[in-house]
Amino acid sequence: MVLKKTPKTFYIGDSEGKGVRDEKAVLSPDGRISLLADNETHSKLGLWDLKTGKEIKNFDIESPTDEFASIAKVHALAISPDNCYALYNPRPEEEMKQIVMLDLQTGQEITRLHGHTSVVNCVAFSPDGRRALSGSLDKTIKLWDLSAGRTIQTLTGHTEMIVSVAFSPDGRYALSSSFDNTAKIWNLDTGQEVRTLQGHGRFQPGDIAYLTSAVFSPNGRQVLTTGADQTMRLWDKATGREVRRYESKDNYLNSASFSPDGRYAYLISVHGMIIVDLASGAELARRIDYSDGEYVVKTPEGYFDASADGAKHVQIIVDGKEQPLGSLYARYYRPDLVILALAGKKPPWVK
Repeated sequence: MVLKKTPKTFYIGDSEGKGVRDEKAVLSPDGRISLLADNETHSKLGLWDLKTGKEIKNFDIESPTDEFASIAKVHALAISPDNCYALYNPRPEEEMKQIVMLDLQTGQEITRLHGHTSVVNCVAFSPDGRRALSGSLDKTIKLWDLSAGRTIQTLTGHTEMIVSVAFSPDGRYALSSSFDNTAKIWNLDTGQEVRTLQGHGRFQPGDIAYLTSAVFSPNGRQVLTTGADQTMRLWDKATGREVRRYESKDNYLNSASFSPDGRYAYLISVHGMIIVDLASGAELARRIDYSDGEYVVKTPEGYFDASADGAKHVQIIVDGKEQPLGSLYARYYRPDLVILALAGKKPPWVK
């Protein structure tokens, strides 16, 4: 973590790589629990209580053969609205095109969904928990009746693999994002494509342009997308017009979500999380996680908070020269101002 001086203020930037475990995790819709698939051990799904930070239970899942261990991963993972069930793609290489519905109370497999012709990348429960969406390397999205274990509709139109799927809050529409660099909105009553959202570019000339996620706002009127161009886009669902854009510049954005009130975007990057005010498109704060378990949260003005030993990742750079942290620690270590930033407020002296 580097704290650099500009003519007007300081800012913090990332100065070292982050050791990332190969894991897939999802939150429950109510934010109370998390389900974690450890793609390094290849054999467990862990259910975690987010209030206590403790693992509630874990479930054994089949491991892939050694030949396919590096590519046979849990890509698709979702928790039902009532926190009772999970959906995931099995690990053995010949079964990755299937979807397992798991009872989180008993650990028993309820049903197994068959229909995709290639690996399932993403899944989502409907708001009422009765249906599911899935997206695959086969370039299709499927709508499932979970009680019957059958396909209701197959949505086609993307030209590359599906990266993410989501239901609208009222359950009437589906949203998909793809490696073809588009997001599509679908009418689930008719199975017809309603709108294509297109505008993400390439981060650098010659790079592949593709989306990494798409999600509906809590009121269903807007859509957030993230792309390999390291930008977040906010779209009007009714018109397909781009409303706001945020450029992360130095962070690959894996996914985005809305705050419950729809005012902020939470962007998950390879280094941590970035919080953006959607009214202005301004970055409020970002958290950088390190492989030693420490973290730093910083504001664009340079104020920061840190874990117990997180400040060791902060350096002071003035006119290209490193300065001792101690001389400026008291000035910029301001958890109170970080909290203000997270609430969408700037320090009173910052214009």
